[in-house]
Amino acid sequence: MSFRLEEKLNIDNNNLFIFKKWLYTNNAKKIYDGRIISSIYFDNIRMDSYKDSNEGITPRKKIRLRSYNNNFDYKNKGGQLEIKISSTEGRYKSIINKNNIDSILKLGLFDKDYGTCKPKVIVSYYRSYFNVLNMRLTLDEKINYQKYGRNLTRLQDNSFIAEIKSDNIKNLNYIYDKFNFTRIKFSKYCRAIERLKLV
Repeated sequence: MSFRLEEKLNIDNNNLFIFKKWLYTNNAKKIYDGRIISSIYFDNIRMDSYKDSNEGITPRKKIRLRSYNNNFDYKNKGGQLEIKISSTEGRYKSIINKNNIDSILKLGLFDKDYGTCKPKVIVSYYRSYFNVLNMRLTLDEKINYQKYGRNLTRLQDNSFIAEIKSDNIKNLNYIYDKFNFTRIKFSKYCRAIERLKLV
């Protein structure tokens, strides 16, 4: 099992220019084209996944159906069911390709820890990918939240979230010495649940 260390950084509108200048100064390289990511998050009737994440309990998990496109087409071959595990060692993802997406969306799925989980919210955002100081860094913006199954207006989150991902704690310590932005706890799923007033 391979764990990865992840840290999130809050980049507000006032610091966005400074952040992009920092990327340029440190010779950040674009490693992928930017793309829209959309995810449907699942939870049980007690909202245990939300509660575990909100309270910072480890180990914990999030279950989501993720698609890398801009049209919420979860039925295509790009749709993946991800179970993201967070523990004291770090984080890892278990990806399961599912052919019965219609059934999962209608009836939910069974998780050994949470029991029957059904779709709760849709989260979408635009992600840019960089390599800087031998680490992967992503920047998420244009974040939107929507309750699943309801044709409601999406709620927009104006946050910019940078995430550093590394398997070497020394790299993270080094980058924080060089990168004076605020570290935060940020869960798009939890933010969606709270902004949509589902708890």
